[in-house]
Amino acid sequence: MKEHFINGFNYDHFTQVKLLEYVIKLQEDNKIEDFKTFTSHLIHITRAKRIWLERLTNQENLSSISFEFNSINELIEEENNVHQLYITYLSNLNEEDLSTLISYKRLSLDEKVYQNTITEIFTHLLFHGVHHRAQVNLLLRQNNIAPPPIDYIFYLRSQT
Repeated sequence: MKEHFINGFNYDHFTQVKLLEYVIKLQEDNKIEDFKTFTSHLIHITRAKRIWLERLTNQENLSSISFEFNSINELIEEENNVHQLYITYLSNLNEEDLSTLISYKRLSLDEKVYQNTITEIFTHLLFHGVHHRAQVNLLLRQNNIAPPPIDYIFYLRSQT
């Protein structure tokens, strides 16, 4: 299961960067007007991964995280950093660790403490990224722009 999640996070990272680079190119070519609408979903994905990583490592210090990016290249750099931290974190886990319960509070600052296993959190993160990238792809199509191929099978083909 650990290798499954490493592969999943590698795919997630590949598609996140590919879509970010695609949107940058569209902006440079003046093919999209509302750049922020497209990038807000992608920023949200990277933010969420950072927040969950802090929860997983019991270093929740959300006030220290800057989510302001001066450029998409800064966001790509943050995405690269977060990805490497996940791969390191995953590499240090044993299979048994995946069933460990993690306690956390939601960002809405309610006082309720929630618990999920590491497996559940990883699964959530991977589906979360797919969900928001699909929203970006829909926005692209609504602007008569074909999205880049980011299906899992395309990722696998790119790895050979």
